[in-house]
Amino acid sequence: MVTGIPYERFMQERPFFPLGMKDTTFWPDSSQIARIATTYKLDEQAGKLVPVQIEQLTYPLDDRQHRFPMPAGGLFSTAADVAKFCQMILNGGTFNGRRYVSEKAIHEMTTRQNGTTNEDGYGLGWSVRDGSAGHGGAYKNAMNIDLNTGRILVFMVQQDGPWGTAKGDAIVSTLERLANEVKAAPASGAAAR
Repeated sequence: MVTGIPYERFMQERPFFPLGMKDTTFWPDSSQIARIATTYKLDEQAGKLVPVQIEQLTYPLDDRQHRFPMPAGGLFSTAADVAKFCQMILNGGTFNGRRYVSEKAIHEMTTRQNGTTNEDGYGLGWSVRDGSAGHGGAYKNAMNIDLNTGRILVFMVQQDGPWGTAKGDAIVSTLERLANEVKAAPASGAAAR
């Protein structure tokens, strides 16, 4: 504890609250718990999705005696909140004119740190490749920041287990490709003057 503040409190007080990430927490309250997306897993014998609890979490989620904040899979958020965080990273550590993280730290976070140990690069908390940085969350959640185009992709589905089909496995890369195609397409309805 470098700051003398517990990790979960540091995160709430330093980036989350100031960024306006009002629905991002390690400790969801009752109204947030009611809005948490149900996680599903494919029951292969029945051929349908069935609801499941998130394996690494202790329930109930608001039990502060038996459940502890967990940086790896215990943070709850919304797509809108995650987009604010990603926008801050994309802006080199600033959001709405306020600096949250130094440019040097952002550079280190989004630059390959693992040498050539594998095909994909890894920065400090981020996977990095071809001018983009991202982080995959539990149960198929993902965020990706394309540092070249300025595009942010936030993908949240809460699905446990493999997608099961080639189309399912390609959802995120297909969304990235479609976003690039939309950005490259000329605006429709534009009139020559």
